[in-house]
Amino acid sequence: MKLEAVDHCASVIALEKGGKRYGMCCAWAMNADYDRVVCLIGSQSATGRAIAKGDVVGFSNLLRSQAAIAAKLGDGHSDSIDKFEGIDIDVDGGAITIPGSRVVMRCQVIDVMSLPGQDGDRLVYMQILDGVKNGGDALRMSDLRERTSTRDTYNIPMAITVAEGLDEDVGVH
Repeated sequence: MKLEAVDHCASVIALEKGGKRYGMCCAWAMNADYDRVVCLIGSQSATGRAIAKGDVVGFSNLLRSQAAIAAKLGDGHSDSIDKFEGIDIDVDGGAITIPGSRVVMRCQVIDVMSLPGQDGDRLVYMQILDGVKNGGDALRMSDLRERTSTRDTYNIPMAITVAEGLDEDVGVH
């Protein structure tokens, strides 16, 4: 498998645990090896606090056409609202995935590490259990983010035109 299963773009990490659904849009994730993924989750995230070693989680690398999903998952915290209401999802062994995403994987959490000096941010290290690559144009944070002088705001276009394709051999089968 090539080291290309995860692109540096908007991905959803999600799970069902204790009768509750947790999910967030993660902007920093990457392959650490052929069958390993690592992502950084901020300390404010209820999803990040819920994820523990041994959990099976869903990992969905979003398409540009799924920008509204990224925006919805970034609105509020999973411990106070159901972020998945109105979103088509699959649940398998606790892993919540977004069907039709560019890459859809189930992963098992190998370790969750607190990073010193990072104000509670956590590094989640996962093994890819299985997955499928559907292809398409990856949603990048730059597609969503519009810089202002005081803070980031998000611009979700009503229609996004796919301008280019992807190499089909990403390595997740």
